[in-house]
Amino acid sequence: MAQTQIKLLIDILPSLKSDSARTRVIETLALLASRKNVSNEENKAIGDFLITSLSNPPPTTLTPEILVSVLNAIIDIYADEDRAYDNNFVKSGHLKSLSSQVNRVRNDVSRIPTTTS
Repeated sequence: MAQTQIKLLIDILPSLKSDSARTRVIETLALLASRKNVSNEENKAIGDFLITSLSNPPPTTLTPEILVSVLNAIIDIYADEDRAYDNNFVKSGHLKSLSSQVNRVRNDVSRIPTTTS
């Protein structure tokens, strides 16, 4: 997949009106970033976007559904340390970025309403 196609998916995300549509794009980006033959550049572009979305979200766009989707995408992409692109996570300092967000994310997650049947 060309870098421009990934950029197009990233650029279209803010214009989507529903969280459901945004979540699907985030899930698609996660699949693209973790595919078998992904280039380091493509993986880095997607990983950087997701980390930035988590650490510097535009106002009112990080709803609970999007927050969970972004966290799931980051985990899906970087959970396997044996992948060739894992060095993007290390070199880009994503661990430090994620670590600095732990308290805020915990706070945001604790405010997600739970439903019981």
